[in-house]
Amino acid sequence: MKKSLKEIFAATLLIGTILSGNALAEEAPETTAQTKELSEQMDLFKEVLRMAQENHVRKDLSLTKMIEGALKGMAKSLDPHSDYINAEEYKNMMTRTSGKFGGLGIQVSMDGDFVKVISPIDDTPAFKAGVKAGDYVTHIDGKSIIGLTLTEAVKKMRGDRGSKVTLTIVRKDSKDPLEIDIIRDIIRSNPVTSRMIGNEIGYIRLSTFNKTTGPGVEQAVEKLKKASLEKTGQEPSAYILDMRNNPGGLLRQSIKVSDHFIKSGVIVSLGDEEEKDNAGAFWARPGDIVNGKPMVVLINKGSASASEIVAGALQDSGRALILGTQSFGKGSVQTIFPLGRNKGALKVTTQHYFTQSGDSIQNNGITPNTRFEDLNAKTGKSGLREKDLRGTLLNPNLEQDKTRTTATCSPRPDADVKNMHESVLGRDGKADYPLLCAIAHLRDLNVHTVTKPLNNTPKPSP
Repeated sequence: MKKSLKEIFAATLLIGTILSGNALAEEAPETTAQTKELSEQMDLFKEVLRMAQENHVRKDLSLTKMIEGALKGMAKSLDPHSDYINAEEYKNMMTRTSGKFGGLGIQVSMDGDFVKVISPIDDTPAFKAGVKAGDYVTHIDGKSIIGLTLTEAVKKMRGDRGSKVTLTIVRKDSKDPLEIDIIRDIIRSNPVTSRMIGNEIGYIRLSTFNKTTGPGVEQAVEKLKKASLEKTGQEPSAYILDMRNNPGGLLRQSIKVSDHFIKSGVIVSLGDEEEKDNAGAFWARPGDIVNGKPMVVLINKGSASASEIVAGALQDSGRALILGTQSFGKGSVQTIFPLGRNKGALKVTTQHYFTQSGDSIQNNGITPNTRFEDLNAKTGKSGLREKDLRGTLLNPNLEQDKTRTTATCSPRPDADVKNMHESVLGRDGKADYPLLCAIAHLRDLNVHTVTKPLNNTPKPSP
C-alpha cells in the first residue's frame, strides 16, 4: 500500500509538471507566487498523509476516507455551509429535493461530532413520534453514532418500511436522554398543506422548499378559493403563510413562492460584499394569485434560508405583515458543483443574498413587524442561530440598523383554551398563540391575545 501511495504522489507531481510547465514562463509574478504556494501546500498535504498512513496505530486506514475527510475539512473551513459531498451523499441529497424518499422524515446536519435535527418533516413518522428541531441524536438502536459521518448516521436510520428504529435523543429542556421508537415508512414530502380557518381566512403551511413547493402553493390557493366559494360564495378575505421551522431548500422555489404574491419590484438580489445594488436581481412578474388580499407571514428561529428570502421579499415590498420571532439568519447562497461520475460534488457558498431594500439578513435574521412574546415561556437560551455557528460569515451590511418591529403580541392571561376552535390548536392540544395573533391581526380582534404597539421613536440626543 505504501508503494502504491508513493506512486500516486509521483503521478500527481508528474501530471502537475506537464500541465504547468510551459505556462509558468508566461505567468505574471503574482500568479507564479500563487502557483509556488499551492505546490508547497500540496507537498505538505502529501507529507502529512504519508506520515499518518505509515505511523497510525491502525494499519487498515482507507486512503479514500482519509482524502475525503481532508476535502470535507477544507470545505468546512470556509464557512458552516460549504461542504464536500461524496457520491452517496450527493445521491441522497438529490433524492431529498425531489420530494420522495425512504426513512424517518427528519432533516439532519452535523454539529461537530453530533447529528442535529434541523426539523422533522410534517406528518412523517419522526414528526408524529415527537422528534423536535434542535434535538441531538446520540444513539440508534442503543449504539452510539457520535463521531460517525452524516452519511453513516443516515444509513443507520434508514431501513425497510414497517421496521422499528429507536433513537436516543438529547434535548435541551430535558434532564435525561429520551428514547423514541419510530416505525420507518416511505417519506413522500408534501411541503405545502392548507386549510380554511373559519369562513374567511386561508391558511397555508410551508415545511420546506423542494421542487414541488412553488406549484404546491399555487394549488393550495386554488383549493382554498374553491372551498371558500362553495361555503360562503366568496373567496377568502385574507391569508396566513406559515413558515415556522422551515429550514429552507431550493433558491428557485423561494423566488417562485414570492412571485406568487408580489406584483413588481425585486424579490431578491445575489452578489458578494461589493455587489448588493440589484446585482443578480430576480424581479417579480405582474400578478398576485390572491388578488392583493391581506397577508400575515409566521416565522420563528427555525425559519431559515429560502423561507427568510420569502419573508424578506414580502416584508420589504409591503405585501405582508411578518409576525413571530427573529428568524435563523442565514443570508448566503450555496451552489452545487458536480465533480463527475462517482466523485460527488462540492457545495460552496458563492453569494450573499440581499432583500429588496438592500439588506443582508446574515446573522441577523428577519425581524418581525409584530413580535410574539410568550410571557409564560421559560427564560434562557433560545437555541442556536446562524450567528452562533463556528466560522459563520460576517454580515456585509455592517452599518445596518433598521427598526422594523412596531408591536408585540402575547397570550391573554385569561385565554380559555377549552373554548378555542380546533383549527388554532396544535397537535398537543395546546393553543397556537402565534397563529392566534395572526388571526387577531386579520380580524382586528384580540379575544385570546394582546397586541401592544411599541414606541420606536428615537429619543432626542441630550
